[in-house]
Amino acid sequence: MIMIGFEFDKIFEYDILALDLKFEQKKRKEAKMPNIEIYGFSSDEDLRVLGLKISIGKVMKSLGLEYDAITTVVNSSTHGCNGKADPMPFIRVCSTDPVGIEKIVNALKKERIGRQNVDIETLVLSGFILAKCMK
Repeated sequence: MIMIGFEFDKIFEYDILALDLKFEQKKRKEAKMPNIEIYGFSSDEDLRVLGLKISIGKVMKSLGLEYDAITTVVNSSTHGCNGKADPMPFIRVCSTDPVGIEKIVNALKKERIGRQNVDIETLVLSGFILAKCMK
């Protein structure tokens, strides 16, 4: 009798795992997690970076992405190759969804990100894997 109960529990456990796996596979196909990277500043506490983060946050909220998107500040120095070493900070918008990238860029333009003297670069990623799918 215990063996049957144990086997039933195992079967039930496998069914739950199978359902969970199907849900995760569907979710993985839909996972986009846009990443807005900020380059060309030496500190993520720079006032210009804080201003950019506020603007980016407004945009993500307006697009309903405030819980999906992330902002990454890459402490770096970016300069032109014209011999003058002019600073050239930029934002890189990365995602697996090209249409989503276009929406983000258009919203950033409306937010007048360019007035903060940063360019925008886009990068379409070939995939995004949720951490839960790798356990």
